[in-house]
Amino acid sequence: MKIRLLIFFIIFKTTLLASQSLSDLSFGTLNNLDIVTWNLEWFAKSDQITIDSLVVAINALDIDIVAVQEISNVAEFQTLISQLSGYSGYTSVSNLRLGYIYKSSLTVNSINTIFSNDTYNFAGRPPLVMNFSFNNEDVSIINIHLKCCGDGILDLNDQSDEETRRYNAM
Repeated sequence: MKIRLLIFFIIFKTTLLASQSLSDLSFGTLNNLDIVTWNLEWFAKSDQITIDSLVVAINALDIDIVAVQEISNVAEFQTLISQLSGYSGYTSVSNLRLGYIYKSSLTVNSINTIFSNDTYNFAGRPPLVMNFSFNNEDVSIINIHLKCCGDGILDLNDQSDEETRRYNAM
């Protein structure tokens, strides 16, 4: 019993010492463009707790652009943006909105949806395109949130099959 407890303690202590924190993370350099995507799952699921956690994470990571999905509360998204010094934000008008959180220093030329007339395969969330300039280069990124779930079997003869909807969206 003492040996098992000792082994458990060693493993537990080693895990604590080796675990990663936000201060351990870093991305690129000032000359790199750092982009991440983040499904916020019914943002802001836990209201101010969710907002506070995102503020800490985004500030610690110093990300240039975060493409976000599943913004269900635009007012809370605006609260998040107001608490992120040096960042701006944008959300689409679709169901479970897509959006961007980006450094205000970026030159954003446009943000718009595509395939707005054919949203079925995108589960009502048309892709959101951001066009901007970085280091004198024009860049476009596309934020897409595909239909979820399904049975894992692609049935191209069934237009309502979740896998077929993802396939058609791609």
